[in-house]
Amino acid sequence: MSNPLLSQLIAELETINSANVASHPTIPAIDDKITDAHSLLKALLDEGEQRQLGTAHMTSPVESTALIAQIVACLHQGNLLSPELFPLLKQIQTETFDWLCQQFDFRHVHLTAGSSYGNLEALWQAKQTSSRRTVYTSMGCHYSIGKACDMLDLSLVRLPCNAYEQIDLAALQHACQRTAPLAIVINAGTTISGALDPIADCLALAEQYQAWSHIDAAWGGGLILLPEYHEQFAHLVGRADSLCFDPHKAWSQPKPSSVLFYQQPPTATLLDTSYLMHPPTWQLQGSYGGEAILPLWLCLVTDSSAVWRDMWRYQCQQAARLVKALQASSFATPLPSQTGIVCFSSHCDFSPLIHNGILSRAQLNGKAVYRCIISHQGMSARKVMRQLQDYC
Repeated sequence: MSNPLLSQLIAELETINSANVASHPTIPAIDDKITDAHSLLKALLDEGEQRQLGTAHMTSPVESTALIAQIVACLHQGNLLSPELFPLLKQIQTETFDWLCQQFDFRHVHLTAGSSYGNLEALWQAKQTSSRRTVYTSMGCHYSIGKACDMLDLSLVRLPCNAYEQIDLAALQHACQRTAPLAIVINAGTTISGALDPIADCLALAEQYQAWSHIDAAWGGGLILLPEYHEQFAHLVGRADSLCFDPHKAWSQPKPSSVLFYQQPPTATLLDTSYLMHPPTWQLQGSYGGEAILPLWLCLVTDSSAVWRDMWRYQCQQAARLVKALQASSFATPLPSQTGIVCFSSHCDFSPLIHNGILSRAQLNGKAVYRCIISHQGMSARKVMRQLQDYC
């Protein structure tokens, strides 16, 4: 294992009494060579590490600092629904949340178990503000938007995109004129190509029609730390009513690590919670401890935010280089890359690279494309091109 902490943990697993595990009837069915707990857990870690080093998915290796903090959180076992019992953990949460709000220009933030939950909760909050029931977004939105609207009995209208998977502003304007929306969901890093919708124009339309504006920045929110993107991205997102972001995608945090921002605080619940000193708010999350807060906080106090900036700058630069190299090649036609994801069409068959986790396939505007994600410093444009050239 390349991670020294994981190597140490693997060594310690040698002491596990594996007699019961070895006789478990399902173990031989997994692999005849895996006959004890140590071998099984090591195989799992090897499998995870191999896939993290690919470029087919939005997964990067977890920082050792964050992993240590998550172990501490498991040992701590606090519950921040009773913050009076855990004042130190509460202080750490407050400091972390204050930093997040400052970076993203929002007033309120709390944790969620992924941006699918964040999208659902944000639209749930939006539903409390108006009798309208129509939600507009683009064809490039994450599938969780559709699930959320189905659960909330809202009408979702997915509008067409331009050639770069950004929402068609003229179509959005026409839709708003026809039926004023409850909410407009703006993409800041689409799942397929990483595209950014024209945030300023979408926010202006939401303000014009007094609609809730929600930004799905689960992936693209990592740009928030880069000064060169401040005017284009960071300066704008604080105007939205809500925004979700996944540090487990952008900042090498353990899953699940996701945050949901609001400009206005969620209202307090009216349910009977007399056993709690502080009534919970209308949010999806119930009991929680330091499992997501401590990894973020420890990374911040050890100056990992500078590492996060370097990592995002690196992946954007390498993606741009990959696009340039593909444009100069004779076998691929790429799309521009905004957030470290490169999509391209090709007459070559890269199926082996899909099986190896280097590429993935996707449909973009009705056309089949290959998809490559630069999400860690172990991958570069040069390495990707070398692998592509082997199959073309």
